[in-house]
Amino acid sequence: MKKSFAFILLLFFVSQFSYSTTLSNVLVLDNDSIYEQFDVAPEFEGGIEGLMKFVQENITYPEEAKAKEETARLFVEFVVDKSGQVRDPQFKRKDKKYFEREVLRVISKMPNWKPGLKNGEKVNGKVVLPITFKL
Repeated sequence: MKKSFAFILLLFFVSQFSYSTTLSNVLVLDNDSIYEQFDVAPEFEGGIEGLMKFVQENITYPEEAKAKEETARLFVEFVVDKSGQVRDPQFKRKDKKYFEREVLRVISKMPNWKPGLKNGEKVNGKVVLPITFKL
């Protein structure tokens, strides 16, 4: 019985090793890395002032939050890809769904950004954007 268990355990580790080796080869071949540090960071057209103006003109205070006089500060993280498109928005921490829905709606309307540069080439870059809801 002990030999059977040891053999099954060994088989499990061998299969896991071959799977992780295959997976790491795929990751090495995949040249679609997402950078957090750049030579030139991704930039919204018009810079920070343009981004603030875009958010202020497009964001709407959720009615549920107004009724409850709630405020929130959300940190939305997204990727500006090599072509400048905003994709994969996620929240650093969860908040009320109606605040999150509104932020996602505005993020989905964003025009393309200037992509980040690393070693003179366009790269996918992570951006964290704080958005405050305050009455």
